Amino acid sequence: MKKIVPIILFSGLFLWIIYSIFFTDLGLRESPRILMFGSGAIGNLSISVEEANTVFISAKNRMIALNDYGRLFALLHEIGSWLVFATTAGITLISGFYGQSPSTNKAKKKSVSTLPNNAIRAISFLAAFAAVMTAFNNISTSKYEQYYAKSDNIYELIKSSRRGILETNSDAVASEIIDKLRLEIGR
Repeated sequence: MKKIVPIILFSGLFLWIIYSIFFTDLGLRESPRILMFGSGAIGNLSISVEEANTVFISAKNRMIALNDYGRLFALLHEIGSWLVFATTAGITLISGFYGQSPSTNKAKKKSVSTLPNNAIRAISFLAAFAAVMTAFNNISTSKYEQYYAKSDNIYELIKSSRRGILETNSDAVASEIIDKLRLEIGR
């Protein structure tokens, strides 16, 4: 039994990693495509296509940068999850290796109240590492969700700004839309 449990635990970890790498997106997602203005697309407004496209390109670059940060934290979260599983499996294996099954004969029963110092050090290190990695995973989850949400907000703002510019006949409204987009991507 002592030989089967480590094989099962680490086989499970190995299969989880292989499955995640080859069959999931690891929480990584691509940035959406943004349609820029072509020549004459703004119609009779006094805003130039170049000026509008410059702002939209800046917004697109900001959206992509935020999405890339989200991708980084999503990947770090996945790796951290693997490490937490590996360390807790290590604690289980060390504890199981030094533990003994209860004996029915009281004369043969040995005291298992203390583990060897090396085992205690290893369990302490693995437990501390697992705790730190669990905290890191919580932070990385929060961060990648935050960056993805910001990226999504900028994407929606780009779409609504483009639609607003195409639908308006007022230079003031179009300028206000572009100024709002500039302001939002700077945050």
